[in-house]
Amino acid sequence: MRGETYDKLLKLVANADEVELAGIVEVILQRRRTLTAARAAEVFAQIQPGSRVRLKGLKPKYLNGTHGTVLEVQSKNRIKVELINPDRRGVGRFGHTPWVASSCLDVLG
Repeated sequence: MRGETYDKLLKLVANADEVELAGIVEVILQRRRTLTAARAAEVFAQIQPGSRVRLKGLKPKYLNGTHGTVLEVQSKNRIKVELINPDRRGVGRFGHTPWVASSCLDVLG
């Protein structure tokens, strides 16, 4: 999106008043939700028990980047993952097999 259109967009944002900024922020948040939902659907279509995954976008953040293996898929928002070499804090709070949403997974090779 580089180029003249991008520069015009940045200038528009830089000169926007509070009402205009609120509208711009809402559009950006909606776009982010749409992209997240599309990515989650893509991941959900790819995973099955045995799939290798990496956790992302989770709170607490110390679980992000942890690799695991999918054990069970109940829905796009309920996927059981066995963690590989998890952070001790994560094991204490979530055990070795937390349930996560597909939006919080990256499929590995």
